[in-house]
Amino acid sequence: MQLTHPQEITHFKDRLSRSRFVFCVDLEATCDEIMPGTQASSRQLSIQPKDMEIIEIGVIVLDRLSNLSMTAEFSRLVRPTSHPTLTSFCTSLTGIKQIDVDRAITFPTVNNELNVFLEPYLMAGAVWCSWGRYDADQLRQDCTRLEITSLLTALEHLEVDEFYSRVFGIPAPCLKEATESMGIAWHGAYHRAPDDARNLARLLAKLLERN
Repeated sequence: MQLTHPQEITHFKDRLSRSRFVFCVDLEATCDEIMPGTQASSRQLSIQPKDMEIIEIGVIVLDRLSNLSMTAEFSRLVRPTSHPTLTSFCTSLTGIKQIDVDRAITFPTVNNELNVFLEPYLMAGAVWCSWGRYDADQLRQDCTRLEITSLLTALEHLEVDEFYSRVFGIPAPCLKEATESMGIAWHGAYHRAPDDARNLARLLAKLLERN
């Protein structure tokens, strides 16, 4: 794709300049939706946005001193507790099965494991990013509900979709379309957190190479 505002890449690099590590994060959560062709009045959503819970976390660590190479990754399934039964929409969207979350550990334990994973990188400076604002909002919602703290919420959060939009001067599409628009073949399953995080990392590295 043709760059329309290459200076935005320089601006984004400036925002990263004080941090050695970039955490590319993706979250999947419990969800429900009225499918096309179904009368919206025929049923209520079984899970409202305010009740969504994280069911999968994927994190890729990029090292700026090694040309944004992927140096580590973290991946966990999470067992929801407020609405432990996944909707058919959620299962269809993510491919995550009920048995997968039934066998998983709950978010407080996963969050502790994630904090332990992240901590060694923080001394050298770190930021985290995602495709859109959803991941930051969902993480904060789960932490607030459970009265726990994620090390991510203390770091600067960058929205890569906004960066993409500014660089190319167009509305940002979904992550998969944006990745493929950069000539990057999508790897893995879409709407699975580890795969989305890995593809986000590849997209970000490619964007930052463009100027």
